Amino acid sequence: MINSRALLAAALISAAALSFNSAARADIVQSYSTNWQTPITSWNVDIQNKGQTSFDAHVEGELIKVTTVGAVNTGSGNATVTPDKGTTFTSITFDPTDGKFTSFSFQGQLDILGTIHVQVQDNMGNIFDFTNVPAHSMFGPFGAVAVTDSLQTINWVKVYSDSPGFNSIKDVDFGHYTVAAVPEASTWAMMILGFAGVGFLAYRRRGHGPALRLA
Repeated sequence: MINSRALLAAALISAAALSFNSAARADIVQSYSTNWQTPITSWNVDIQNKGQTSFDAHVEGELIKVTTVGAVNTGSGNATVTPDKGTTFTSITFDPTDGKFTSFSFQGQLDILGTIHVQVQDNMGNIFDFTNVPAHSMFGPFGAVAVTDSLQTINWVKVYSDSPGFNSIKDVDFGHYTVAAVPEASTWAMMILGFAGVGFLAYRRRGHGPALRLA
C-alpha cells in the first residue's frame, strides 16, 4: 500500500532540502588555526626585490607567482613583503602553478586598522570570500583551508584590504593541512525542514483521518 500524499510530500521536502544544502556547499573554509602545516611549508622568495609588482617564490619546489597592487620590496628566502619607499600596496595575489596545496596562511600589519579580505579560488573554479577584522593593525595567522575529503585544492589566493594599505605581509605558508567539515546553516535548515515536514504529515493524518491509499 502506498500513501500517495505522504510520498509526494516527502519527495518535495527532500528535493527542497537537497537544493538548499547544495547551494551553500563550502569546501574551502576560513580558519585561524596555528596548526597550518605539518611540517611547516613556508614560502621562499627566489631573489631580493625592490620596487616590484611581480616576483617569484617557491614552496616545496612549486612555483608561486606573486603580483601586487602597488610596488613592494622583499628579501630573498622566507621574506617579508613591504611597500616600496614612499608608496603603499593594497593587494597581493599568490598563484601556485601546480595547484597541489590545500591550505594557506599569512600574517602582517595594516597601515591603519581596517578589514582584511581573502579571496580563494579552488581547483573547480569556485571562489570563496572571507573577511577578518583584527583588533589592531597587526594581524595573524589568518587564512583558508580545504575540508577533509573534499578533493579541493587552492588555485590562487588574493589578499586585499579596505585600509590605505599593508605595512607588511609575512609568514606566508602553503601546505597540505585540512579540517573536518562543520555543519553549516544550510545543513541545520535541511534538518529543520525535514522535521517540519514529518510533523506536518503527522498533523494532517491526525486531523483528517487516513489519506487516500492506492493498492
